Amino acid sequence: MEMILTVPDSLAERAQEAGVLTNERILSLIEQELRRTTALRRFGEIMDALNQSGMTEAEIEAELQARKRERLGQSSN
Repeated sequence: MEMILTVPDSLAERAQEAGVLTNERILSLIEQELRRTTALRRFGEIMDALNQSGMTEAEIEAELQARKRERLGQSSN
C-alpha cells in the first residue's frame, strides 16, 4: 500500500533532521503506536474486570504481587 502524507513544512524539516522520514522509521513508528494502543486497550479491559470483580484495592495489590513473584520465579528457571 502506498500512503501520501501532508505534513507542515516545519514539522517535515524537523523530522528530516531527526532522521525519521525514512520508510523503515515510519513503519517502526506505526508498529510502536499499534502496540501502545493495543496495550492501552488491554489495560482498560483489565481495569474494567478488576472494578467488576468486587475485590478491594488491597486484594488486587496482593494478587498483582503474587503474579509478579510467580513470573520472576519462572524466568529464573
